[in-house]
Amino acid sequence: MISDYLRGGISVVIDEPLPREAERILYESHRVSIRQEEGKATIIPQEGATLDDVISSKRIIEAINAGFPIEDALVLDDKDYLMEEINITDYVNKDKPGRVARLKGLIIGENGKAKRNIEELTETKINIKGSSIYIIGRFENAEAARNAIDMLLAGRQHSTVYRWLQKWRTEQQRNNVLSEIDEEKYLSL
Repeated sequence: MISDYLRGGISVVIDEPLPREAERILYESHRVSIRQEEGKATIIPQEGATLDDVISSKRIIEAINAGFPIEDALVLDDKDYLMEEINITDYVNKDKPGRVARLKGLIIGENGKAKRNIEELTETKINIKGSSIYIIGRFENAEAARNAIDMLLAGRQHSTVYRWLQKWRTEQQRNNVLSEIDEEKYLSL
């Protein structure tokens, strides 16, 4: 049951209007309607909506606003997924405002190769909008993608970052195998 406080809705700042498809999906799956005004979308819970529905809707709208396609944003319905934001201006000397574009280029790489490599190795989705980099993925994966991007923004070479990511991925796979073995061992007792 939703408290009376939330019945009036929760507002999310948006840069541009949400697609009608997003409104329809959120209404059907989360029982919330969206009222859009200049610069904001208000999530209004309908009959039967839960707090989880409202929170998931907010996360999905924030991801769409960050430039992700609806299908990528919808994974945020799963609580194991999150969206991280990295502000590129945190890595730029105030005296060099043109450096933001150069750093964005480092993250994207030639023909999008660097971004694609990070996404594939960490099983995340990355979008760059304005001076922000957004990452959607499971907690550990998003954290690894963030670390890789932090390394690039701090001046590390792409090859160094890829080696680190490959080592991280190998470690993750090893841990997954070990946990499966432990589960099998536990279940056979």
